[in-house]
Amino acid sequence: MTRYKHESIHARGESIQAKSETYLNRFIHVVRRFMPNLECSEKDFKVH
Repeated sequence: MTRYKHESIHARGESIQAKSETYLNRFIHVVRRFMPNLECSEKDFKVH
């Protein structure tokens, strides 16, 4: 029971991380469209 709960929480965390990455890519795409002179890549927005 506890093991199943732990796995479900872990899977939920991975899905949230993947969703945030897609939002990040979309944000970078919009920034590049409106400001082509701005040199920004994904690594600039990555949280270390």
